[in-house]
Amino acid sequence: MPGGTQPSQTDEERALIAVIRARMDALGISQAELARRVGLAGSTLNEIFHGKKLLRWWQVIEIARALGVQAADLVAEAEKSGQL
Repeated sequence: MPGGTQPSQTDEERALIAVIRARMDALGISQAELARRVGLAGSTLNEIFHGKKLLRWWQVIEIARALGVQAADLVAEAEKSGQL
């Protein structure tokens, strides 16, 4: 990133990413496949998952669609897990 600064991932982003990863595992979807379904470069999704890029709400919506759920379902699951 310019100037050497990196985005800071919030607890909420970490919680959503954990839920997304769990859904991916349950469905047998790789990170590369999810990126393809969402229309992101694999490197971009990897940077989001590792906190190098911020997770945008439009990306949450597209990821949820790719996983066959609503974005609200991902948020609710993260809340139930106690991660939010």
